[in-house]
Amino acid sequence: MEENNHINDIPVEDNNTADVIPSFDFGSINTDHQSAAKEIAEWLSSLGFEDVSQELLSRFKINPIPAYNLEESEFYKLANNAGIFVASQGNLVEGVGKEAMQYPLVAISGDIRQMDKFIEVIKKSK
Repeated sequence: MEENNHINDIPVEDNNTADVIPSFDFGSINTDHQSAAKEIAEWLSSLGFEDVSQELLSRFKINPIPAYNLEESEFYKLANNAGIFVASQGNLVEGVGKEAMQYPLVAISGDIRQMDKFIEVIKKSK
């Protein structure tokens, strides 16, 4: 008996993909999407899910949550003065509704000499 060694020779069931729902493209939001999102957000809010409602409005660019400017941070300025690159790796949202604010999650990297210089820059800033 000959062995089946080619992937094209393997029998595959014909799966119906008509019921597969594609992921939503948040890069192509239009006014119809925003209208639907507003309706859903109002409903969520009426049920007491204010935080979810605000997140939905933010995702659909209706009520964007303000973001803390990383470049205004004293930490960021001191790190840059020491030659250390500060990478933003996303945001943490704190607060709900009009009190919500996005704060950057950051990471730094460098060799030990850069870190020692960073400590000196911090000490001199006090």
